[in-house]
Amino acid sequence: SKAWKLCDGKFVRKSIEKMMASMIPSSFVPPGGKRACVMGDKPGMKEGLKKDGYSVGEPLDTANVVAANVSDVLSAVEKGDRIAGKYLLLNKASAEEAKKLYDAGAEGIITSMVTIEGKLVDPVSLHTAAVTAKGKGLSDAELTSFIEDNKFGPTVISK
Repeated sequence: SKAWKLCDGKFVRKSIEKMMASMIPSSFVPPGGKRACVMGDKPGMKEGLKKDGYSVGEPLDTANVVAANVSDVLSAVEKGDRIAGKYLLLNKASAEEAKKLYDAGAEGIITSMVTIEGKLVDPVSLHTAAVTAKGKGLSDAELTSFIEDNKFGPTVISK
């Protein structure tokens, strides 16, 4: 059923979002400690950040890592919020959106989109492809191994 696909698509996204914080390079030493601002409901990103020692309830201006939907960060920048020097963990950011945020001074950007043959792809559509390929319901464990076997993970978008 479609509902089943959607809920498991969320599972795929969450397992990919959990990996995002660990992709922040160790050379990025945030001034004043590991402080993250999580905008909206981002359980996977939040879990990964906590595991990496970040506090996750910071306001945007004092945080040095921001976990959010790309649209929320773009609108914050339009309103005049500063993202200079911050690492951004973004749900479904495209290369074009990343460029805008780099122009606004972002230090680094990690998107939940996975890279397949040089293109950024939403992991939920990837899950749909996996389901179609298998032609049946996949368990969470099978989905996790599908992601891991194919080395699917978040993408660091370079400046």
